[in-house]
Amino acid sequence: MGNRRTKSDLPDEPQKGDDFKQIHGIGPSVETRLQKAGILTYSQFALLSPADVAALLLDIAGMTAERIAKQDWIGQARALAPGNSPVERFENPVSKKKKESYAIFTLEMLLDEQHIVQRMSVVNVLEGLEETWDGWNETWLREFISRSANLSLPETAPAPRLSKGIREVKPVLEGEALLETLEAVPTHRHNSNSVFRSGEPYIVSLNLDLSKVVVQPTAPLKLSAVVKAKSLSGGNRYTLCEATETAEPGSKASLKMNGVALKPGLYRTEAVVTLITPESINGLTTKFEGSLFQIY
Repeated sequence: MGNRRTKSDLPDEPQKGDDFKQIHGIGPSVETRLQKAGILTYSQFALLSPADVAALLLDIAGMTAERIAKQDWIGQARALAPGNSPVERFENPVSKKKKESYAIFTLEMLLDEQHIVQRMSVVNVLEGLEETWDGWNETWLREFISRSANLSLPETAPAPRLSKGIREVKPVLEGEALLETLEAVPTHRHNSNSVFRSGEPYIVSLNLDLSKVVVQPTAPLKLSAVVKAKSLSGGNRYTLCEATETAEPGSKASLKMNGVALKPGLYRTEAVVTLITPESINGLTTKFEGSLFQIY
């Protein structure tokens, strides 16, 4: 007996409507997906947003809200619609739950031969925001995603403590480092004017107050600092200098580092400071934002 498939066994055929292939950037597969979702006319299409369309095409590679907006699919549909305006009323299949919305990000990482992250770049596609920094920094990535998408993130639960066996006693490091100054100033000037010429040598000065840092038992601290310059025009970050110093808890620490050459522009200094004891693995890490400086 041969295999027979009734009409109900066959896959749903997309309903026919306007020819969406008339819109630059749309091919047969995208048109079929839209028709299956109930988007049949140019007027219906014109009522969607780029994020709505991207949500319907999630499993089609490259179909991002950014691309849809750049190729102006919505504007093309509006121009093709009767009367050049969307007049049909329909239930938007993506926006039924009005309290829901989409946040779409892309993440690029440059890896070396050992697959260590050398540079990260993350983009909020819908908002057009982008930040780039050297190396892997989970704190900055989480901060950028939370800030640019206005997220309400739960607090990270502390790791469970292990109680089996004999626990080795390690120095306890707690508290916080307080920023006093973080600035870039010309090397050969007596004033602290943070406006200088391209190619002019400059020093990055970082001063910290460690009076709230406590180590039990008391031990010297290893202070590591990475200072970056964030461009106020493009948002990119550039590493200015790095330094390691020994400091005492409860005291003050001062680092002066030679900065690298940057192209003309307006920048803000940022620093990531890590404090550890010689016997410990995990330390205290804090991110600071400093003063502005300009290169012309």
